[in-house]
Amino acid sequence: MEDPENAELQPRLDRLSLEAQNATCMSCHDGGNRLFWHGSAHEGRDVGCLSCHSVHSSQSESGQLQAVDTSEQCFSCHKDVRAEVWKTSHHPIREGKIACNDCHNPHGAQSPKMVNAVSVNDQCYSCHAEKRGPFLWDHAPVRESCLNCHTPHGSNHLKLQVTSVPFLCQQCHSNTRHPGTLYDGFVVPTLENPETGSNRLFNRACLDCHAAIHGSNHPSSPFLGH
Repeated sequence: MEDPENAELQPRLDRLSLEAQNATCMSCHDGGNRLFWHGSAHEGRDVGCLSCHSVHSSQSESGQLQAVDTSEQCFSCHKDVRAEVWKTSHHPIREGKIACNDCHNPHGAQSPKMVNAVSVNDQCYSCHAEKRGPFLWDHAPVRESCLNCHTPHGSNHLKLQVTSVPFLCQQCHSNTRHPGTLYDGFVVPTLENPETGSNRLFNRACLDCHAAIHGSNHPSSPFLGH
């Protein structure tokens, strides 16, 4: 049995140095998703175990941190991300359907931004499997990174897009096949007559024709059409 007198000599965990706090926790919790804690971004920025965890009790009544609770813990530091998830188009983080740790490992990872998967695309495909392919005709920016066109936390454009189409498409397709400009150079849409000018502004713009934007298996549609 532990000697009560010696027990009283043990300092409280929160009075130890950050390194000693982490070492105490890691003496038991050194496996699983904490495998890459040493050298992680959080450790390098002096974030300790007690920065996010309570030693004696859970932060939720049920004994398990709910998705909203977990995200709020992250938002206490990552306030820019909090602002993004309140934009019009967003992942359902604030609704509590997913949490930050569904995509990120706060204890460290070998991938950039502590993403759970080996790459951003693999992380996205864990939910959006229909975008994975392989496709007969693929879209090079999609294959490279989903973040070329989408922002992961929130956007005021549809589908978490970096910007709206056709502007998004024209970042790469300035003059390919048909002119990539919005206007034909002769007639410009006005408030009085908005139907004039380029038909590339109508409805979903470029996606009116190039609907299979992530990739197509149509044998005669190399331009990602229907």
